Amino acid sequence: MKIPNSLLTYTEAEWMPLVESSVRYPTLRARELWRKAQDCWGTANGVWRAEFEQLRDQQLAEQQTGNQ
Repeated sequence: MKIPNSLLTYTEAEWMPLVESSVRYPTLRARELWRKAQDCWGTANGVWRAEFEQLRDQQLAEQQTGNQ
């Protein structure tokens, strides 16, 4: 099972356009949207948060070793 790259690492430029204009702390809201998207993906794939984080860490480590 592969987590989409957009959910592996936070990229502000990707999430800021989704932030509502009325939000007082847009950067914080963008991170919250990213986290919620991770939770939605986990729920859709039957993966709890702890399992998601373990899978994410494993996938990131594999990407790093593949890039060296």
